[in-house]
This record gives sequence, structure tokens and C-alpha cells, in this order.
Amino acid sequence: MENVTKHILLTLLLAFSLLCKETNAQPIIDNAPWCPPGATWIYKQNSQTYDYYIKLAYEKDTVINNVNTKKLIASSISFMGIEKWQGRSENIIGYEFLAESNDSIFWYDKIMEKFNFLYSFNPQVGDTFIVGNSRIRCLTDSTFPTFDTLYVTSTETRVYENRLYNSYNTSMDRNLFLGPVLSKIGGLTKPFPEVNYPQCSYYSGFEELICYSDSIRGSISFSTQSFMGHTQCHMIATSISELPLQGKKDNAYLLYPNPANSMLNIVNLGNKQIRQISIYNTSGSLMFESNEIDKINSSIDVTHLSNGLYVIKIAENDGNSSVYKFLKR
Repeated sequence: MENVTKHILLTLLLAFSLLCKETNAQPIIDNAPWCPPGATWIYKQNSQTYDYYIKLAYEKDTVINNVNTKKLIASSISFMGIEKWQGRSENIIGYEFLAESNDSIFWYDKIMEKFNFLYSFNPQVGDTFIVGNSRIRCLTDSTFPTFDTLYVTSTETRVYENRLYNSYNTSMDRNLFLGPVLSKIGGLTKPFPEVNYPQCSYYSGFEELICYSDSIRGSISFSTQSFMGHTQCHMIATSISELPLQGKKDNAYLLYPNPANSMLNIVNLGNKQIRQISIYNTSGSLMFESNEIDKINSSIDVTHLSNGLYVIKIAENDGNSSVYKFLKR
């Protein structure tokens, strides 16, 4: 009888544990506002030569034409190296101004000096709206229109990192194209309407929203790709100076002394099998690489390196990698 009672209790505990786990895994509705402080969008752009991205980052609230407006800093991010952090360059290329009214977003057209409708966060299938972009150009048609009427083709619920979002898709048969729009976030393929590729085959523009972040939601990655153990979003958004000195999140490795003078010791805290260690300077040049190392703990002679900041990549047998920075003095 006692064994039966224990069995029943264990079964109930297991069922309760599974129920709690399932409940905790349920996505939650994202009710955070549009463009709070810290709001940052990173979009990938078409490029045949190197990885190129556009970052739009909230700077401050301001007023244009008596309209309360969000001022965004527009920056270009490019990578010229093989690794995702190599040859990273970020430059401010201008400013954009967006305004919210009645659950819709408007974009300030600096050429026409007026606000144009950009997108709504709660439309219905079949709704139409006029969008425009005075900056677009079709190289094969000088008369290509800069304004067009788009319509909502479908609505759906999307889940990103356990958050629920309402979204809708826009028409693909017009001169201009916007793509899907995510509620309280924005365009999933481009921030502003652009020339629809089938209507002008020589045009090249945005591809997709890679990641978004703000002070309320934190960071949301829209890409499943990863590089050296980091999400694509993390590697694009951060520079070498923001890489950790040693493992903090997963406590994978301890690097000491850091700064290093002659020897840099690597202590494996996660019992992982090290396959290769590589060291790069801040320009992305390979300064050291070795496969003949202790698979658990290693010591690297760095006396040959000039004083300065370096990046060390620790590759493991399972295909994962960890990337840290260290100083040579």
C-alpha cells in the first residue's frame, strides 16, 4: 500500500511539473509601446561585395511641423572580413523622423517636407493606404512613381522569442513594396516602402529585419543564424570593444592574466573539448592559430604580439565557438 501511495505521489508530482513547464512555455502578448527609449532596428541590405546593414536607433523626442516626432539616427554597418566581427565599420549616414497617431506610423519626407503614411498596427484584410518614398529611383524608368496604393492581403499572429505579435502582409503586385508589418515593431523586410523588384529589376534595397531592441523588450532576434556562439543580431549590433573579457553567461572559459604580458592561460570551466585557438588583431588579421593544444586547458605564448587589444576565438570539437577579447601589455 505504501509503495502504491508513493507511486501515485510521484506521478502527480511529475504531471504537475510538466504542467508548470508547459504553462511557462506559453507565449505572451507583447503590449509594450512602439519606439520606447533605446528602440533600435537593424536591417540587412542587398550587397554583392560585403555584408551591409542599416541601423535605425532612437535618439530623442522632438517636434517637426507641430507634430510630436521620434528622431532616429540612421547608421550603416559593414563587414569586410570573413568572420562576423572582422572589418566592422559603423558610420552615421543621416536621421529619420517618425510619428505615431491613432495606431498608425507616419514618416517625415524631407524632400517634400511633410509626413507620409507608413503603416498601421491594426488593419483589416482589404484595407488600402497610400504610401510614398520620394528618395526611390528606378534606373530603367525615370517616370517611375514614388507613391502607390497598397492593400492588406492577410493577417496572422507571429511568435518571436516567446512573444505574440499581430502582423499583416501587404500587396506584392504594385509599383512599391513594403512587406509584412509587425505590430508595435514595424516592417519585417524593410523600414520604408521601396521599389517592387519585379517592377524594376535593377533596383537593390533592404532584405530583412535582423533584430530589434529597446529598453522594455530587450533584444529580439529575427534571424536564426549564429556566428562563433553568438546570434547574428549580437555580432552585428556590437563591436569588438563590447566582446567579453571572459565567459560570463555560460562560464565556458576563464582567461588570465588579462591584460597578459607573456602567457595567456585558458581554463576550461565547462569541460569542453578545445579543437583550435585563433588570435586576431582589431583589423581582423590572423596573428596566431594552433591545433596542437591541450584539449582541456591551454597556455598561449603572446610575447610576440604588440601591445594592444586582441580577439581570441576558441573553437570546440562540437562545432561551437566562443569569442573573447584580451589586452597584451
